[in-house]
Amino acid sequence: IATPEIAAAGFEIEGKPAIEFSRVFAGRRRSEMIGMFLALLHLMKNRLVTVRQDKIEGQIYLAPRDPDAVEIAPDTDGA
Repeated sequence: IATPEIAAAGFEIEGKPAIEFSRVFAGRRRSEMIGMFLALLHLMKNRLVTVRQDKIEGQIYLAPRDPDAVEIAPDTDGA
């Protein structure tokens, strides 16, 4: 899941390259931002992404998790 952009960000969570949440949306149209946000929610639900925020109103960081160590959550939305 790690991309060159994430690796170049210079942040780490649990030893994995991380990116600032706000950078995910930088330079995107509103419709793209909505799609990216929904995709991130799905990745978080399935525990494929680690999310960290060190302080209230602080920067949020995202990092990929090892997909082999993650159990995918069952789809419960009825779709």
